[in-house]
Amino acid sequence: MYQNTSKIPKCASDQIILNLSGRNLTDEILERVSDRITYLNLDGCSIAGKPLQQLDRLTQLRDLNLSMCKNAEEILPHISDQITSLNLAGCKLTDETLEQLSRFTQLRVLNLSGCTQITNKGLHLLLRNHRLTALDLRDCDSMRGGQIADKWCRLITSEELQLLKAVLSICLSA
Repeated sequence: MYQNTSKIPKCASDQIILNLSGRNLTDEILERVSDRITYLNLDGCSIAGKPLQQLDRLTQLRDLNLSMCKNAEEILPHISDQITSLNLAGCKLTDETLEQLSRFTQLRVLNLSGCTQITNKGLHLLLRNHRLTALDLRDCDSMRGGQIADKWCRLITSEELQLLKAVLSICLSA
């Protein structure tokens, strides 16, 4: 027990966190999820069919972890466009998926580490209209050795994102 209450971790009163990682999510499970959820961890989950519709009502969701989800591309259309942080590490994403992420206008933090199928073209489509402050590109092997130097395949800060946008624009217009 905590002897000093000042050491008890505090959570914003408007923040509701739920961890459902590694589960096969059914309609029954998802209909019990509060529509006031602000952080949802679905790491390694499987969601398909009717349960996907339950995600449409999570309009307060701001932070979502879909890492290692086999069907992340099917899940994304059901996510609130107010999301600010999205973890897609290890997901099988295409360049077209990156372009679809442009509807998330509030997105500031994006983790694409280990997304081995995305290319420089997809990254360009993503960045042309985004205001990201952090982007993780570690282990994005399909971009290595191409027009974007290996140094970009890592966590990128907001200052570097502006430079990366310019580099991509030049490389892809050539």
